[in-house]
Amino acid sequence: MYLIAKKGKKHIYYKIIHILVLLLNLNWLFQLTQIRMKGSKLEEKWGQIPNFKNYLISDRGKIKSIARKVWHSGSKTEMTLKGKTMRQRWNKKCKCYFLDLMDDDKRRRTIYPHKEVAILYVPNDDKTKRMIVHKDNNSRNNTKENLLWMTPSQHMSWQFEMGNKNNFKVWKTRKKLYANGFKETTVLPGRPKKKVS
Repeated sequence: MYLIAKKGKKHIYYKIIHILVLLLNLNWLFQLTQIRMKGSKLEEKWGQIPNFKNYLISDRGKIKSIARKVWHSGSKTEMTLKGKTMRQRWNKKCKCYFLDLMDDDKRRRTIYPHKEVAILYVPNDDKTKRMIVHKDNNSRNNTKENLLWMTPSQHMSWQFEMGNKNNFKVWKTRKKLYANGFKETTVLPGRPKKKVS
């Protein structure tokens, strides 16, 4: 009653209507995201990772293990392992996801999901193209639509174009060591060598 007397009935009605509109919008947004999530789960394709028979990778970059039975040497019994989605770790240095898996020879190997997705789902006819880039320059987006094969030289020029690589520090140190950034004995193509008199 105190609130009504202080601000008036009209103000409270507007507040209630505003809250109802917000709740309806949130409900609509929640339903929309649920539909999108269901649609993306249906479209997700899974394939076996080469040399890792106990693991599957999706075209979205997720990795899961297959439910299987394993012999446990300590207890001398057969154990059943449940299939689960594997947790990927972020490598700060190379800025990409990675995880360790057991290969077919029972050795631990580090794999990079973007490479495995590209090998399975992105066609590569040219064997010289062995580098993979993310088209949107987001290393966390490992979907097959976002990956592209490149040659090492194309990859390097693409990294400079996107701003991921910068030679400023290299040239700064070189110019301190050498007058023009190059050694005196360096011959550049298309330029005559300067004669020292």
